[in-house]
Amino acid sequence: MIEINDTIAAISSGLVPSAIGVIRISGPRSISILNELIPESRGVAPRVVRSGWVRRKEKNDNEEEKIDYVLYFYFKAPNSYTGEDMVELHGHGGKRNMERLLEVVLEKGARLAKPGEFTMRGFLKGKIDLPRAEAVMSVVCAKSERALRAAQAQLGGVLTKEVEEIRDIIVSQIARLEAGIDFPDDVEGLDLEREKLEEAEKRLETMIGKWKKSKFLSGGLKVVLSGRPNAGKSSLFNAFLGKNRALVDSEPGTTRDFIEAEMEIGGSLITFIDTAGIREGGSKVEAMGIKASWEVLKSADVVLFLVDENEIEYGQFLQIEKASEGAVFLPLLSKSDLGWKPSTKLEKILEGKRVIRVSVVTGEGLKELEGMLVEFAGGGLSLDEPLLLNLRHFKCVEKALEGV
Repeated sequence: MIEINDTIAAISSGLVPSAIGVIRISGPRSISILNELIPESRGVAPRVVRSGWVRRKEKNDNEEEKIDYVLYFYFKAPNSYTGEDMVELHGHGGKRNMERLLEVVLEKGARLAKPGEFTMRGFLKGKIDLPRAEAVMSVVCAKSERALRAAQAQLGGVLTKEVEEIRDIIVSQIARLEAGIDFPDDVEGLDLEREKLEEAEKRLETMIGKWKKSKFLSGGLKVVLSGRPNAGKSSLFNAFLGKNRALVDSEPGTTRDFIEAEMEIGGSLITFIDTAGIREGGSKVEAMGIKASWEVLKSADVVLFLVDENEIEYGQFLQIEKASEGAVFLPLLSKSDLGWKPSTKLEKILEGKRVIRVSVVTGEGLKELEGMLVEFAGGGLSLDEPLLLNLRHFKCVEKALEGV
């Protein structure tokens, strides 16, 4: 169990080389630790910037070691990020210097903070609600423009506001219902009030309806390229990345293992995975790569199934489509620049499915395909609306809807 009444400290600015690095201290001994490290800080007023040398004095030794010249800030409880007395030391950045500063702080009795512990203390002190606390990590970990904007909107309270409004509607209706049971002659207009409950239900359904796409804002969309050997998977993979990351050769079976790369398209994070061509036979190493390809299909959000002029057997097509269950399955007619046309058999296999013709040589279909992937990744969602960004949010709203 994590102690919540002691004093904690950590490097809050990371350990990358930089001009400035920040040590954060929070808890009852924050100000006394500051006074011990920088004696002239005694009596410092809250939220006033001061500077001074952080010094270390060895036991039984009158000599002092100067550690770093820092700016220091004192935030008096409850007016701080954590709701506790809090101190920040702004020293010179860089891994070793930050580690030395943290070392002397810990020597004075602070405990090394666990990941997210400052935010947890702020939550426990009522300085921040749970969705906003979660949004802090989402902002820090955002890998795309839209992920960052969605996290910032949540940090700003857009989801909290929506949830509180829905909660108020439900609570008021419960109170009205109970009053109607206890005092039936004094409470009127229950039919009119039912409209408010229906409004709450509709707002919950709206958030759940957008979950199918909003869940990709934080984690990104996983797109797997699949198909027979030499169907053009690696060429398409390289075209998306804008560089030759995967080997391309006319000999089938060039890709022996899956290759993964992240990129941002239209502000959305998309992870492309190029897989080994699926076929019977081949070398032992190629067979291992094909086995990995089948496994990757199970975790895909979108499967781009490439078919070229060599086409594919109906049984194998169904097998791959079944392995992609739960993902968007999108057939692509590859190498369209060669002018080939699907046979009657292939047309029958693809009947009723949305199909895109693509060529990495002419660029045909690539923009259309990119647009579809961005849409799948939540590109059409307004980030100013309340969105569910993680599974906990979804489960809570789903449970609330069941209750309504």
